[in-house]
Amino acid sequence: MTKRCFRCGQVKNVEFFHRSKRNKDGRASYCKECDAKRKPIWQSRNVERHKEAMRNWQYRHLYGISLEEYNCLYKMQGGRCAICGSPPPDGRFKHFAVDHDHTVGKVRGLLCTACNRGLGLFCDNPVTLELAAQYLRNSF
Repeated sequence: MTKRCFRCGQVKNVEFFHRSKRNKDGRASYCKECDAKRKPIWQSRNVERHKEAMRNWQYRHLYGISLEEYNCLYKMQGGRCAICGSPPPDGRFKHFAVDHDHTVGKVRGLLCTACNRGLGLFCDNPVTLELAAQYLRNSF
């Protein structure tokens, strides 16, 4: 089966078109090659919209929450890390990490990068974390 690309006008096999629920034939209007050329141009013209769309996609697909749910958690935590209470980071990652239970996928809260990495390095094991806390309390 073939299809004509809306952008370049070439007739190509449907395998050269991304899948799309928007079109009746189940394929995108642009071929993959034209789409690959078009996306960076749109992204450079719509930087903030692109960033928001990527965050929304990340939260939905990785953690099962919407951007609105993220914002609700943010407000519930007073705009601070759920562990150390630090404000949002200023560096490369300007948003908090979504902390979640890796076994069941349940979201626990929003953490700064340091706290999120700390939990990850301790494999989310409360016993090991408590032993580390005791070690710090007892050492001088």
